[in-house]
Amino acid sequence: MTLKSPKTKPGRGISLTLSMAAFLSLTFPGVAHAGNPNPVPTSAPALSVAAHTAGQSRQTCSQVPARDRAALGGAAKTCVEFTKASPSRQKPTRPLASARSLAASSSAGAEPTGACDISKPGEWTYSRRGPLCLTGAQGRYTLYDDQGKVLGTGLIDIDTSLVLSQVSTTLKESISLKVAEVTGEVKSLNIGFAVQCTSTCTPTTRRPWYGQKTLLEGQSASGEVAYNSRVTSGAQDSFQTKYFMTVTANGATPVDPNMNWESPAELKVRCDENMGGTSTSRGCVIPVRETLEYSLSDPKHGAAAAVYQYGQALRGNAPLSRGEGLASVNRARTCETTLDPFVRRPDINPDDECDEFPFAGTVEGGTEGALCADVIPVLQNGTWVITQARADKPLTGHEPCVRANMSAEANGSAGGKLGSFWKNNRILDTEKFALAFTP
Repeated sequence: MTLKSPKTKPGRGISLTLSMAAFLSLTFPGVAHAGNPNPVPTSAPALSVAAHTAGQSRQTCSQVPARDRAALGGAAKTCVEFTKASPSRQKPTRPLASARSLAASSSAGAEPTGACDISKPGEWTYSRRGPLCLTGAQGRYTLYDDQGKVLGTGLIDIDTSLVLSQVSTTLKESISLKVAEVTGEVKSLNIGFAVQCTSTCTPTTRRPWYGQKTLLEGQSASGEVAYNSRVTSGAQDSFQTKYFMTVTANGATPVDPNMNWESPAELKVRCDENMGGTSTSRGCVIPVRETLEYSLSDPKHGAAAAVYQYGQALRGNAPLSRGEGLASVNRARTCETTLDPFVRRPDINPDDECDEFPFAGTVEGGTEGALCADVIPVLQNGTWVITQARADKPLTGHEPCVRANMSAEANGSAGGKLGSFWKNNRILDTEKFALAFTP
């Protein structure tokens, strides 16, 4: 694979001629090897990163100052609890600002993807490029008399959405609260809100609104906060977001935050200026494993996709790892080895090139070319068939690598897709990624 911009030649397709006596047929999905007619998987299993629970209920209680007891119906104690929403409250009470609309209001130049998943109340939902969301969580406020009897309650629906940017370390988050219900001596709730973050991160806008918001049943409050990760050049840093609420009822005196929670430690946001090469950009992701998809019907690099699918099947669909700075050495070891130099076929492709797999730009690339399967991808009746390229080098179905006769256009286009995938998802040196193939 060549990591460069594809060279396009209008009107020219990939013309392949079968001139070898032996070949292996590939019918996707599934690879049939000589002597082994049973198909084997040809794409990595889908990686699911559905959600993380918001955690167990946490309750904090405090005594009511004497000056506030009358306003609270004689209450002696208040308790607040951060918890998952009840089954009857399955959806956010108001739509959170979408990733794209938040980015439009930001000068950070964010390139957001996706939206919050509202089907998992009380859980953190996420993807590598964001957003990181908590929807359907709930705060419960309870008044007790001096005998422990409940005098009144208030329920607060909580929704947050942190938009990530792959081109900036300045991030925005939408905060939305709604008083879903009040009972007994609780007539209204006064709510203050603030955020913090860990490590080198600093909140540049800590509060979604100024002071306390007094909300009756059914009323909402919303706003935005912002963070900046002060990651240094060539480095990376990870942080969690933290949330603090101050909740009182009926105009009682606000006290220190009495409800707090934080994003899961497993879902730390990673910001970096460490993409390698000539890149000096900064950006942020949640570093879960991402999948690079190639289409077998892509008009420019479908042939290359077929070869990679074949090669992945030989490898048992194991993930690959980006290898910054390894491409030239790895490609030379695989394609230009003196033990078994790659045989170019200008009769098949006038601009025939060696397309290697695993990719030269990965840690797994660079296998000695003499050990590789030499193949030619052929499109037959809409199906890619992987054929043996050399009569003197039979295919065994156990080779650790593949070398394919490929047009410069297909090779360059497929390499460009890989490079864009690394850049757009901020795949760092040695970081693993998966491959998948679509029709």
